[in-house]
Amino acid sequence: MIVLGIETSCDETSVAVVNEEAEVLSQKTWSQYKEHQKFGGIIPEISARAHIKRLPQMIQNTIEESNISLKELSAISATSGPGLIGSLIIGTMIGKSISSSLGKPFLAINHLTAHALTPRMSFHISFPYLLLLTSGAHCQLIVVQNPTNFKILGTTLDDAAGETFDKIARSLGLPYPGGPQIEIYATQGNENKICFPIPKIKIGEMNFSFSGLKTSVMNYIQKNSPINKDMKFDIASGVQKTICDIFEQNINVACKYLKHHSVNITSIVISGGVAANKKIRSRLTILAHKHNLELISPPPNLCTDNGAMIAWAGIEKLKILPNTQDILFNPRSRWNVEGGLIS
Repeated sequence: MIVLGIETSCDETSVAVVNEEAEVLSQKTWSQYKEHQKFGGIIPEISARAHIKRLPQMIQNTIEESNISLKELSAISATSGPGLIGSLIIGTMIGKSISSSLGKPFLAINHLTAHALTPRMSFHISFPYLLLLTSGAHCQLIVVQNPTNFKILGTTLDDAAGETFDKIARSLGLPYPGGPQIEIYATQGNENKICFPIPKIKIGEMNFSFSGLKTSVMNYIQKNSPINKDMKFDIASGVQKTICDIFEQNINVACKYLKHHSVNITSIVISGGVAANKKIRSRLTILAHKHNLELISPPPNLCTDNGAMIAWAGIEKLKILPNTQDILFNPRSRWNVEGGLIS
């Protein structure tokens, strides 16, 4: 099987061709951060227009670089939710057009499901596994039972971790996207010099909350203004440490919960854009070992939004649902992940 994947859920335009051996035959990705940088965040209309402008040529270039013809494709998959509805419509409609012209199946892919299954491109991971899905817009703890059965244990009650990184970075005068900037600044700071609160959760609860952390940082900046560069280093380091602490707290609860319910997970998996953070990976690796588990995460280039993960999810879908055809599927700005690959 060879699948063309199209990713346009937010501010990344990405196209890839992937085969069933998880080989990325070609991938083209255009990040729109420069278009959005002056606004300090993502502007939906600008994002949709950028997808329209670049996607057709990127698809052509990706196919040419992969050394296959369009007729050799088994299917076309596209992110159809969740995300910015205008951007989702662009990718989905172009994917459907190619599908119709070739007479090949169109596969509607849940963006979060694709993130959840991406580590299987690089590692042999047995089901079930515990997934921390953390990105700019999402933060969830999920038990991935199989490709069509996900169970959400916890979700964010307010901001996601990536969004929190971005907002705090902006308050420190750092450019967008903020997550990588916070990580760079954190390496030069003392994580124990400025301590920020960890939200209290009820016993057994696994939901996330980052709004308190964001507010605490804003208050600290206001009270101690002007903030010099050394203070920015310490704030960034303290914020990164607190987010690691929050992740650890909830994963510990999840592991105890699963053990109590006799669910024998094989590993802890972290995926999504925030999973590219080296400090988070390091902290969670130590935590996983304490539970006699392995921490697995895709390579950093597959953590952020990319076409390869959408193509791979399409391949996983074809393996278990070989007669799938989603040509009538309508894009969704919100789409629950619990059905996995089932539309």
